[in-house]
Amino acid sequence: DVADDREDVIESSAYMDTFGDAVSVLCREHLDKLPNQHTIVQRLRQRLLCRVIVLFLRNVCMIRPLDSKGRLRLVRDLTLFEEAILPLAPSCRQEKTDELANLFEELRSLRKLLMINPAYENENALKSYRELVYTKKTRLSSVLLLIFASAPPELRSPHDQLRMSPERFGEWMDKAENGKDPTNIALLDSGTRRNRSLEDAVCKLVTAELDRYMQRVSAKVKSQSTDQLSLASEYHLLRKLV
Repeated sequence: DVADDREDVIESSAYMDTFGDAVSVLCREHLDKLPNQHTIVQRLRQRLLCRVIVLFLRNVCMIRPLDSKGRLRLVRDLTLFEEAILPLAPSCRQEKTDELANLFEELRSLRKLLMINPAYENENALKSYRELVYTKKTRLSSVLLLIFASAPPELRSPHDQLRMSPERFGEWMDKAENGKDPTNIALLDSGTRRNRSLEDAVCKLVTAELDRYMQRVSAKVKSQSTDQLSLASEYHLLRKLV
């Protein structure tokens, strides 16, 4: 039943219920007992909120596979998440640091990204991706990671390329964002490891995987003695974005 499916999709996930409870306990038992009248405490709570948003954004972008119903559920979860995190830093209701304001903008942009289906490669999807990146409403790395969500398994996500769990890949992203050498991996040649930003590091991984994917598909076509080269639509989008 379509109506039942729609009703089921817009319900919040069990994770969001647990997350909201955890935030309430953290604020009640710890954060609200701090001397919150001081500016330094307010700023530190906003830094905590920034970190929570960054981790949530990264994990959402690494969810795979992701079908249409999953995308709608995540859109719903993102709305609830934005409401649930406000108690972590009540001062942000009046004034946000630049970093926090940008992250809230990225949260809202992610909802738009989730409504784009990259399984159908077309100019409208590419235009939407580029607009969100070029206007700095979202990071290129977030767009790239999210496109993998609907890709065939032969097109591996960056953390799978590195044989990392999403959690460990998050640590890798932290190091890359701070301009450090994330890991000693062959994918990053020695001349470009230093001072690489997160966006450049993720683009490097994606480009390497696109080249490998093309090689695998070409080898398969050759082994089957056919001239028909069929590439996933996500491949074309990723290639144009990196």
